[in-house]
Amino acid sequence: MKRFAQVAACVLMLAGSAAGEQFWIEYDASCGLFPEECGWTRLAMAGGAQRSLEDGLLTLDSSASLSIIDCYGISHPVHLGVGESFVVEWRLRVDDVDGAAHPPVKPTLTVGFNGYGMGNFVYSESSLYSDYDFTWIDFDPYVFHDYSLATSDLLTYTLRIDGSIVYMGRFTTPCYTSAVGWGDATTGASSLSDWSYVRFGVIPEPSGALLVISVCLAGVILRAR
Repeated sequence: MKRFAQVAACVLMLAGSAAGEQFWIEYDASCGLFPEECGWTRLAMAGGAQRSLEDGLLTLDSSASLSIIDCYGISHPVHLGVGESFVVEWRLRVDDVDGAAHPPVKPTLTVGFNGYGMGNFVYSESSLYSDYDFTWIDFDPYVFHDYSLATSDLLTYTLRIDGSIVYMGRFTTPCYTSAVGWGDATTGASSLSDWSYVRFGVIPEPSGALLVISVCLAGVILRAR
């Protein structure tokens, strides 16, 4: 329950400013700005992580204290039509995780849907843990991986790592907002991680229009595509 409360604090953050069912929201560290400068809301506790932006990466270093939280979130309504899916993608390297748990876990990606459920994924250096359905998923440590989670019903999801399906699960725990949160979202561990991008939205049918929310450089920019 403690972890759920901490993660929920990260995702209950920023009301989406755009209307419409089809949208895409993206943070890309190569823009040279911190997420909160690009439309995301930051939650920092115990001083927050030491952060840097270099070589197109956002580095979060919370090694100074097991009490540090430093995470980012955006909420946005999600309504799926026939043939549409919600997708969240992120690129991450976990360099170090330390703490009392065995194994310790720290970096986190959370997704939730109002009236449905949520998924919470936490990391060690070599594994991803699906927090609500108690599943460990291993990957090669200390290198970047591309992660993708997709759902067409907001109840079940498919998780891919580097393009390959690694797990199919169900969202759990009632949720009261539609949002994505990520970063160092729990206490009791410290970590060093590098984030390249986090992006999410509703993928339209091939003939549909897509509302793109560009959260980089000049804040939030809406454009039709």
